[in-house]
Amino acid sequence: MAQFQLANDSYREAAKLRPQFTEASVAWAELFLEKYASDLAEQTLEEVFKVNPNHADGHAMMAAVILEKSYDLSAVRHHLEAAFAVNPRQLRGLLVRASIEIDQNQWQRALATVGQVLAINPHQPEALALRATIAWLRDDRVGYEADRKRVLQRNPTYAEFYRIVARSAVREHRYLAAVELQKEAVKLDPTAYAAMAEIGMGYLRLGIEAEGVDWLKKAWAGDKYNVRTFNTKNLFERTIPKDYTFQTTRSFKIRYQNDERAVLSRYPSRPWRRAPPWSRYSHPQDAGGAGAVRRSRGLRDPHRRPAGSGSARGVLWSGHHRDVARQRRHQLGHGALA
Repeated sequence: MAQFQLANDSYREAAKLRPQFTEASVAWAELFLEKYASDLAEQTLEEVFKVNPNHADGHAMMAAVILEKSYDLSAVRHHLEAAFAVNPRQLRGLLVRASIEIDQNQWQRALATVGQVLAINPHQPEALALRATIAWLRDDRVGYEADRKRVLQRNPTYAEFYRIVARSAVREHRYLAAVELQKEAVKLDPTAYAAMAEIGMGYLRLGIEAEGVDWLKKAWAGDKYNVRTFNTKNLFERTIPKDYTFQTTRSFKIRYQNDERAVLSRYPSRPWRRAPPWSRYSHPQDAGGAGAVRRSRGLRDPHRRPAGSGSARGVLWSGHHRDVARQRRHQLGHGALA
């Protein structure tokens, strides 16, 4: 298993003894990002910019951090432009840009950006995984398999390949497929604890909570530095059983925050006695055929999710859960790695 604490201690000592050694600080930020400690990654990169405001690698890494933390595309573009102004061939920046283009279904642009990376390094595994992701999303099985084999022939334990594809599967709400991809990652590398955590998250999105929590426990047992695993496991083991209750209507199972239940429970049962006619969503690759889209309107942001996704299988959440998640998101803070 990777020695995360040793790496963290080494980066901290390097930054303390020689702040000008910014490469170590950028690598430290990447370690924080890997463990979903985005705030710490951001703070570390701000120290890099104090030494060198035009640090190309630092700006590219900051773009990756912001993409994970808030998906603020304006801020991401600012940092990408700063990175490319110094180095138009900055690999991390190109990979971040390709990832955004894939999210936006800009296939040709994404392929062109990936091509820039592969022109520098024809075997760059993340670039090949992103190209495979495009093929997977477009149901191009031949293209997907070609890049999958190309990556795994060079590195048979590169479980990250499946995790990269699974990320886009989640963004497309293909949660069941994403779980299966993450399981392939675990088959490839039994110590892929981040993949185990994502399997747990996937089952939670599908409403299969017992199995989801079991996978989170496995992930936490193997890697006690993943902030998101810790917070989500605690949310479902401690907070939700104490602060939330279910109410079942004829068509839905609704989870309420206890303090809101008296007010909110008056509303869903009337208009939502059956799924509305516009609420159909499916993907031919996913099991179960068309499913009813659940319209979930908490106290704050209304949103629609396909049945079998999010907090789905008819489970709707009241708005307070989002605040709980925000409060606990970085509960470990510096204690996780710093």
